[in-house]
Amino acid sequence: MLPPTRTQVAGFVAGWAMWAAEVIALPVFAISFTNYLGYFVPLAGWQAIAVRGAFLAFLTGVNVAGVKAAGRLNDALTIAKLTPLFLLV
Repeated sequence: MLPPTRTQVAGFVAGWAMWAAEVIALPVFAISFTNYLGYFVPLAGWQAIAVRGAFLAFLTGVNVAGVKAAGRLNDALTIAKLTPLFLLV
């Protein structure tokens, strides 16, 4: 067996680093979501944890459903974000 080249090692490290960054960053989305939601709806400690869990379960479900479902969700969220901007203009 030949030893790995520099580009193979770099690719291996980059792939694992990207995976680790995604795993570490995922809870940040749930925490940010509950912080923003808490501004509009007061959440107790256990309620915030339940909302975070539901948020992560929803994202996991979309991911498991596949790329087509994720694309549709992305389209819907983009329309929801742009609609108020178009109404103001």
